[in-house]
Amino acid sequence: MLRHLTFANVCSALALTIALGGGTAYAASTIKSKDIVNGQVKTPDLGKNAVTSAKIRNGQVRLADLAAGAVTGTTVADGTITLADLAAGTIPPPTTIGDGSITELQLADGSVSTAKLQENSINAGKLQTDSVGATEISDNSIDGGELVDNSIFAADLGADSVTASELANNSVDAANVINDSLTFSDIDGGGATGSISLPAGSVPDGECENVAIGIGGATVGDAVVFSVQDALPEGVLMYGVRVTATNSMTALACNFTGGAMPAVSNVSVRILTFH
Repeated sequence: MLRHLTFANVCSALALTIALGGGTAYAASTIKSKDIVNGQVKTPDLGKNAVTSAKIRNGQVRLADLAAGAVTGTTVADGTITLADLAAGTIPPPTTIGDGSITELQLADGSVSTAKLQENSINAGKLQTDSVGATEISDNSIDGGELVDNSIFAADLGADSVTASELANNSVDAANVINDSLTFSDIDGGGATGSISLPAGSVPDGECENVAIGIGGATVGDAVVFSVQDALPEGVLMYGVRVTATNSMTALACNFTGGAMPAVSNVSVRILTFH
């Protein structure tokens, strides 16, 4: 044995002795959980895609664990998001949910309430055509600022739906009125239809006399239209002059018969006044 002992053999035997005696050797698959100090497995110790769903305890993934845009519609089961799952003000969704990723399929019926909507978060781009009806609009919620110029037409207005309180001063001109559509009842002023009677001889020949006539709605300064609907006695004239007081106007009756004025009995007249 001594004859075969060389320097190389001695060094090899020494190295093997040091290797076996200076540390601990482990066979594959012999390290168990009890061999690892708690909290000592770090991120660098994990291989790519090493953590799978089976390794994560149920209910342990929190909001802080999700990257921005990590949850999309394809990862949410249809009809599984309910009102209880949405925090107040989370629609539009938080940064952990991709833009436009929650669709109506993912939302359970009745899951979105006013409290879940951020202020000013719904605009025209979020609404389908004709999706807003009268039931979605609160009373007195629309003013001039919400109306597109020249967007309201006759077909949009109910019968007798527009009164003076709905119109701003000086807001309606001739261009906004359909030709031949206004009647006297649409024009501010007074109006009356009735009959006039004057006794025989009430106006001397060749003269005119004032006749006071009541007319509701007339105001001082109004222009007067006085129309006689029946034939007057020959030589007798009547015409409107002015509004002398509220709800009262003055007409003139003239006698040009050449003699005593005959009686005027129940002559129909139509009277209009305009501011």
